[in-house]
Amino acid sequence: MRIKELFTIPEGEKVTEKMFGRVLLSSVCSILLCMACLVGTTWAWFSVSVENTGNTIQIGSPKVSISVNGSNLVSDTVLQSGTHRVSITHASEGDDFQCKSTLYVALTVDGTKLAYTILNSENQYCQEIEIQIPDGKQCSLTCQASWFAPADTDLLVGDTICVTVEEPEYPTEGTTESTSGATESVD
Repeated sequence: MRIKELFTIPEGEKVTEKMFGRVLLSSVCSILLCMACLVGTTWAWFSVSVENTGNTIQIGSPKVSISVNGSNLVSDTVLQSGTHRVSITHASEGDDFQCKSTLYVALTVDGTKLAYTILNSENQYCQEIEIQIPDGKQCSLTCQASWFAPADTDLLVGDTICVTVEEPEYPTEGTTESTSGATESVD
């Protein structure tokens, strides 16, 4: 007896009780096997539990190499008055993702975030910036690299940053300052 005979009745033959019983029995067994698989799969689906213990996803630390007037930047480098050439270069080593990913570098002068620049394939992962500091002023320069654009800083337009000196406010003629800090008019 072949397996095909268990599931079909040959065309043109009389259906005997024995043939019908074989086809019916094999069909019922097939249905029961499918139900058992369905119940087992459903039970496995609802009873499985997976726990993630201690696995963290890290994309790595973004690294940049910064040089001011040809010498490497040390954190909080003090820049004297004048024009300074700052070179920012992608310095990630290792996997291809870090070496070929876009970096956002925020430039901070005296604790004030000025702007951020983008290092990507369009600029060969290198950016040259000129920082102009007015006479008689010195500033500390820091840079922070990130995989994402900083929310509190605007994109640097051009390649020159001019540091401005904030003039102290002096009372205008005809006014005096009171102890509370408000300005009063003198008659």
